[in-house]
Amino acid sequence: MGGNDGILDPGDDQLWTQASLFIDGTVSSGDQFGWSLAVGDFDDDGKYDLAIGVPGDVVDGLDNAGSVNVIYGGSDGLGATGNQLWNQNTSGIGGVAEVDDQFGYSLEVADFNFDGVDDLAIGIPYEDIGSEEDAGAVQIIYGEADEGLVSTGSLFISQDEPGFLGLSEAGDLFGFSLASGRLNNDNHYDLSIGAPSEDFDDATNAGAVYVVHGSSGGLQFNDEYSISESNLSVPGGRRANRRFGYAQTSSDFDNDNKHDLAINAWPPFQSSDNVSAVIVAYRVNHDFIFSDGFE
Repeated sequence: MGGNDGILDPGDDQLWTQASLFIDGTVSSGDQFGWSLAVGDFDDDGKYDLAIGVPGDVVDGLDNAGSVNVIYGGSDGLGATGNQLWNQNTSGIGGVAEVDDQFGYSLEVADFNFDGVDDLAIGIPYEDIGSEEDAGAVQIIYGEADEGLVSTGSLFISQDEPGFLGLSEAGDLFGFSLASGRLNNDNHYDLSIGAPSEDFDDATNAGAVYVVHGSSGGLQFNDEYSISESNLSVPGGRRANRRFGYAQTSSDFDNDNKHDLAINAWPPFQSSDNVSAVIVAYRVNHDFIFSDGFE
């Protein structure tokens, strides 16, 4: 815990597992408790809460179906009171728990419906969509004042949803990475969803990210857009096996009051280079993102 002596103020640290007293869930080998983490105020009490991804969690006997533990903050720090365990067998959550879905692989927090309370986005990159294996999906669970995260009005996002850009395809891994920011010049937080194995006609596994806009009614499927390396001034352009969207984050990197995206593409630009790359895309107007890092 942070304190007068810094982050390592002795005696105040906590250790949380699914074996912690009164915490929902059951410890099993390969759970990967803590694989992903996100922080927000899901119940609007002024105290920060912790979402913990457990993508290897066993759900009703299904290995690696995945879960998310949520531990709420209080005046004395995080506590077990009111903690939650979310998975695809929770009432009101989209889809059903299946072997190797890895619900909770990625997490992101923002106020997507502009009600003043933080919401939770959960990546399920190995979700099967119809017959398309590992196409991927994202689950949105909205926060509510004095209640915390509630399944009421929750949103399941895949590329097969009516009105959504593109199509769910096997191995896309849609939801592998997540980021949020005000990316279209309004006051609503938007969600950027990485699909690092997205295929294009000219390049397999090139990767892409999809930006879904927030509104007073939550995330909307009416003007989302995709970004791949073909939209950016990257040397060589879009190429096979780049895995663009493998990781990402958002902030105002150039201090112009517009949120930008930093997006990872992990294979090297040139075969002789054994390095990854991070591409920063700067937003310059309402709906267009471009990179000036290679100009």
